[in-house]
Amino acid sequence: MIKKKIQELKTAVKDNRFMNDLKEVSEDFNIVDLEGWTNEDV
Repeated sequence: MIKKKIQELKTAVKDNRFMNDLKEVSEDFNIVDLEGWTNEDV
């Protein structure tokens, strides 16, 4: 089972749509980190 997961990850890094989505999510997290969290947001 773990070998299958590793193979899926190796395939995913070649998938442009996946990589674009991953980049967008990463940028969103960077924005949140820069803005910070307040107690009202949680």
